[in-house]
Amino acid sequence: MVAEKMKKRKINFDNKTPEEQIEEAKRFANSVRYFKNRIFDRNSSTFENIMATLMQTHKTGEKTEEIAASIMKKKFGYKNVKIVGELGGAVDMFEDTDAVISIDGNEYTAQIKPFGQIIEDDDKFIMVDTGQVKPNKTDWLVFQKGKLVFIFDNKLTDIVDGKFTFPSSGLLYTIES
Repeated sequence: MVAEKMKKRKINFDNKTPEEQIEEAKRFANSVRYFKNRIFDRNSSTFENIMATLMQTHKTGEKTEEIAASIMKKKFGYKNVKIVGELGGAVDMFEDTDAVISIDGNEYTAQIKPFGQIIEDDDKFIMVDTGQVKPNKTDWLVFQKGKLVFIFDNKLTDIVDGKFTFPSSGLLYTIES
């Protein structure tokens, strides 16, 4: 939106060579420098809007994690599901881990995400409206909507058209509370 008003092209890292990505990163850094007083001044409306958005996103994520953990505790046992991620925490930021689930002496790390819809198509599942879609390092990807939780083996995750996609064999558990 700002780029359009200033007659500049949008910053875009998709389908770029490493050299082009460096150029886009420089453009991004220049934009941050240009708007730094609006972005980082605690009294600016831009700063207040950014912080409000971040806090709302955090609250939504925290609620999703709490609901998913509650549902999983009924299946795996109260003591076997632990929420470990916290806003700005190293475990969540660098390892993508929101929870650790213990089953039969084995521990599984999990990233917990909301979803809007699940599409079953040709022996695969496609998760729609899951928030940020990116590869992560956990054992499992857990998706929660209402009283429903789907748990997938993250080793089988594929990202197609910006959506998490799994073969049918990747679905480990469906839990309805």
